[in-house]
Amino acid sequence: MTYIRLPGFKKAGKTLTGKIVYQELERRRGRNVAESCVEGCQALDGLRQTMYGIIGRGASAASEENKEALLKYCKGLKFVIEKTGVVEIEESIDWIDSVNGSIAKKPDLNMEEAAVLFSIACLDSQLAVNALEIDFDPLRAWKKFQSAAGYFNKAVERFYFHDPDCDLSDFCCNALSLSMLVNAQIAFHRAAEAKNLSAEILAKSCMGINQRIVALEKAISDPSSATASIAKLLKGTCRVLSDYYTAKAYELQAKSERPSLGERLRRAYDGQIICIRLTRDLNSQTMHSPTEFTNDMRSAIEILSRSLDELRTEIEGIASAMYETMMENPPRIDPEPKVKVADISAELAGMIDHKITRTFGALTSPQSRN
Repeated sequence: MTYIRLPGFKKAGKTLTGKIVYQELERRRGRNVAESCVEGCQALDGLRQTMYGIIGRGASAASEENKEALLKYCKGLKFVIEKTGVVEIEESIDWIDSVNGSIAKKPDLNMEEAAVLFSIACLDSQLAVNALEIDFDPLRAWKKFQSAAGYFNKAVERFYFHDPDCDLSDFCCNALSLSMLVNAQIAFHRAAEAKNLSAEILAKSCMGINQRIVALEKAISDPSSATASIAKLLKGTCRVLSDYYTAKAYELQAKSERPSLGERLRRAYDGQIICIRLTRDLNSQTMHSPTEFTNDMRSAIEILSRSLDELRTEIEGIASAMYETMMENPPRIDPEPKVKVADISAELAGMIDHKITRTFGALTSPQSRN
């Protein structure tokens, strides 16, 4: 599980929204108008009860059919809000926060719609996890993680709390959306691995994951939201994943045939150093990461560290063999190179300065006069 898992699913109260809409119509427009909408209100209540049952099952409810059921209720609720104008209501609707476990109460149907959109995002995220871990279909997971990111963004378009510690806050939903994009990039990397793409391409894919993690870290580093539950939860997870995929990129670069042996060996050593630091951090009990994530990361790091150690040994063996071959067949060097005095006559036979030749050219050599 070398990706980001959601803290959990929201839990819905047993409120019947159709009944609430009927009461609000009766109060605002009279009994006749309310009675004319009885059938629609009852249908809305039926969809709400189905949604309540699905949400209560959490991750085990992840299926396309259940997602469609939540969408059907969400679209029905939105239509009722638009047609009746009923948004603020007298009775509060209860939802249990997925991050901090508190009960959010709000007399607002927009919050109900936002909570359902949030739940659809959670469902899509679980469908993506199932695609990775059960169906071994990383491309489907890639699409589902991106869909989850879209639903988290859509939720806070309908309603949000200002408190960053709430799951239905702009801060939290943005962090969760960016987390889903990190996961989508990881799923895409898994798909590239399944297609046996080159080590160079896979190494670049790992660095692409890190770019997504950097965007998430930037979003959760806002000092005003540093104490938010989601920020504390994701901070350690981001650091572990960033280091892990950096080490993974180094492993792939060490496997590549492009760099020199020295560069490949350096990457293998660098990757091992990161694995040692990661193991120390995970054992420090200060990561604020879920136990399941921590245990899975320990296993993944152990496998990666072993692979890096084998690579380092292999590269050192290749380098040693190359050195021994060179010593067995050293390049021919003549121990007594032939030397002789250079003939410099051509250099000395060059032109003489014209002033010298003009001045002294007419003179007769003393030896000639004798």
